[in-house]
Amino acid sequence: DTFKPSGPEVAGTVKTLNELFCDSFAINQADTKAGVPGILYGRYEGDNYAGGNPWILLTSALAEVLYNGAAEIVASDGASMTDEARGLWADVLGWSDLTEQDSFGFAEAVAGAGDGVLQRLRTHVESNGFHLAEQI
Repeated sequence: DTFKPSGPEVAGTVKTLNELFCDSFAINQADTKAGVPGILYGRYEGDNYAGGNPWILLTSALAEVLYNGAAEIVASDGASMTDEARGLWADVLGWSDLTEQDSFGFAEAVAGAGDGVLQRLRTHVESNGFHLAEQI
């Protein structure tokens, strides 16, 4: 069995990794302060390989997870999401009130979070001709 991309296991993992990498990388803190949406992921806490910077493939994989989760929510008309998953995704998205969010709105917000991740990534690779090195 695998975990559903919109499920509580994935949402909980994304929430934990967001907290870890927001705190671990000054680049995430600076981007957030500058109003750049998204987050950049590294390999693991304390990684110091080649400076221990965010990794492009892992950051892109996060966007893919978010897009897959959004697609699953739409395809199931929200039936794929348990109350636990909705609560965890709400935390990931920074929402405090879920009462007015229908399935499509929720899926749209999850996909928007994926867009934000790729926008933040683009911010850091555009000036280098979109060359995708291993790390930022």
